[in-house]
Amino acid sequence: MIDLKELINQNFGQMVAWRRHFHEHPELSDHEFETMAFVEKQLENMGIPYQEIPKSGILAVVDSGKPGKTVLLRSDLDALPIEENPMNLTKKKIAVSSVKGVMHACGHDGHMSMLLCAAKVLNELKDQFSGKVVLMFERGEELTGNIRFFLPYLVEKSGLKIDAVYATHVRWDVPAGKMCIIDGPAMAGGFGFVVRLRGRGGHASRPDMARNPLDAFAGIYDECQKLRMKYTDPADVVTFAITCVSAGQKFNVVPDELTFSGNCRTLNTQKSGIPLHDKFREIVSSVSALNECTCEFLRDRDPIYEVRNNHDCVMIGRKAVKEQLGEEALCSADPWMASETFSLMLQLYPGILAFTGIMDPEVGSGAPHHTDRFDLAEEGLRAGAVTAAAYALEILSGRHTIHFTSQIHEPMEKFYNRNL
Repeated sequence: MIDLKELINQNFGQMVAWRRHFHEHPELSDHEFETMAFVEKQLENMGIPYQEIPKSGILAVVDSGKPGKTVLLRSDLDALPIEENPMNLTKKKIAVSSVKGVMHACGHDGHMSMLLCAAKVLNELKDQFSGKVVLMFERGEELTGNIRFFLPYLVEKSGLKIDAVYATHVRWDVPAGKMCIIDGPAMAGGFGFVVRLRGRGGHASRPDMARNPLDAFAGIYDECQKLRMKYTDPADVVTFAITCVSAGQKFNVVPDELTFSGNCRTLNTQKSGIPLHDKFREIVSSVSALNECTCEFLRDRDPIYEVRNNHDCVMIGRKAVKEQLGEEALCSADPWMASETFSLMLQLYPGILAFTGIMDPEVGSGAPHHTDRFDLAEEGLRAGAVTAAAYALEILSGRHTIHFTSQIHEPMEKFYNRNL
């Protein structure tokens, strides 16, 4: 058996340097130009051929030159519009963003560095396996938009026959050095919305002469709080939140319009997410009309799927972790109610999204994602890189049978555009 842990350890310093570079030079969704150029330079240095896919990202291939399986490993590239706090939970951070108002607050800097490290090791081992390793670096994951360009290329134009896929997401509440591979739904699907209600403004002394959109919103809010109880199975995990409401400016004037936004998350999009989305639209339309207001859906996309790990691939991933890192490196965790564009990949191909632990009180990491104190314990990246490489080699070995049937029952164009 190849000692991947030792090979990753030999490249750990380089992986950390990559991570710190990415962290110090973050770029927002759909603007990852320097990030892509840096990734491409590293691939060139490794001798790995790549191509830029317009509006999508980078696709590279480690080709053994021998026929066999094809496994795809994926990372995201983008950062978030957050002003970074130079302190984590307890200490000064090792790496801090140099770009005002932009921060890698979700760990994509770690994802890129782990994938590059795994790619380097696998490229050096390509005379010892058959088949291909595809490296996918995805733009715009945080806005969940660019995947709609990447998937059509991958499925219809790349010429690649992909047998299995893999991604990892660092996780703030999993200890560094641990890996978690959940069987079944690992992250949520759901839908986001922005709605404008229009009524008729007027003086607050004569509400009878106005048509207050606040009345419509109150009814909509009340009905939406009942969605989970009335329209989903009690066993289904569903969250619904109104996150922003904007209306009016003066205490004595009835506003003529109101805008509200929010999102719904579920661990079963087909069973709960899509029906809840339809019911939500029905509630907004009917309650608005009842209050003599109109409604306009400013943002309303078909629900994205949950991240659903394939059972056979879960077993392969856990086997890889146990053999390379020891059984103690595996841990359990609840599904995460955040969402991920990788969910669409898992509707197309069998695979897993594994969680890489980055929490370490000694270094002060453990703040939640999308917060200014978010930080990661770089030691945790070792396990993530080993797992990616080990999973790839297990798939390429051809020893495993993977049962998978795509559940896509809609036009592909509609599927590609499913989005939060």
